[in-house]
Amino acid sequence: MLKTVHPHWEAEMRAHRRIAVLGAHLGLTLCMGPLLHAAEAKPVVPPGAQIVGPYTPALQVGNLLYVSGQGARDAKGELAPTLAGQIRQSLNNVKSVVEAAGLTMEHLVYSQVSVTDTSAYSELPSVWSEFFKAGGPALQALGVTAMPVGTPVEINAVAVTDILMKRAVQLAGTTNTGSPPDAVVAGDRLFLSSCFGLDPEGKVPADSAQQTQLALDRMEVILKAAGIGPGHVVFVNPYITDALNAGQMNQEYARMNRIYAGYFKAPFPARTTVQQRPSVERKQNEREQWPDLEQISLIAVKSQNK
Repeated sequence: MLKTVHPHWEAEMRAHRRIAVLGAHLGLTLCMGPLLHAAEAKPVVPPGAQIVGPYTPALQVGNLLYVSGQGARDAKGELAPTLAGQIRQSLNNVKSVVEAAGLTMEHLVYSQVSVTDTSAYSELPSVWSEFFKAGGPALQALGVTAMPVGTPVEINAVAVTDILMKRAVQLAGTTNTGSPPDAVVAGDRLFLSSCFGLDPEGKVPADSAQQTQLALDRMEVILKAAGIGPGHVVFVNPYITDALNAGQMNQEYARMNRIYAGYFKAPFPARTTVQQRPSVERKQNEREQWPDLEQISLIAVKSQNK
């Protein structure tokens, strides 16, 4: 049996833990047909929005609203002096975008929180509960080195336009009912919270391959609770910490792939694998090659105006 204490609000989120994290976006393949029909992509821009790049604060396509990452600065461009205040402002910025689309925070089905200071994990639960009384959307929380325009917190989200399409999936035995759900069903989509490579006692095995297996085991349990299986997965986003050095990476990556292939069958889901590492100076090597530091993943829709 897997330990079902929710990972986000418990000690395993502390910065010293070196664990594999699996984030997954899933679709119910038996219901994918309607998604192929063209849908209008509607931009959502809240009043007074300060857009600092070539992006839209949110796009509504069909019954889903995709909210761009919202930083921690207020309308005056100022940062709150505390981590809790910065998280709160980021969520308020998300809220302003969601409300500009005529929705509420209750409509959120998925959110990703990125922070440059991982001590923010301890502040997240109390601030989260101010906005989400019943746990809220599926959640993925990540520690990163830096983000654009120097924001210490950035939060993006996905919302459903019809609240009746939303259903939370929570594994039996979860001790904290105020924690984010293990997954959220949104019509013909299922969004998973992060799955961690923890053993039944909540500890992190030293072996990275075992961590991968434990994370995938938890994913499989959540899928089963939602009434589906690994064959319904369409996108997976594994995260690896810097506990694996460059010399180990290729060998460990091959081991991870062998385990991964035991859960998914062809056609395999789309995947973006990220290893979080400190920033380095970008310079050419002796063969005049630049380091490969960029990777872009995306989700596309077939729409009338895209």
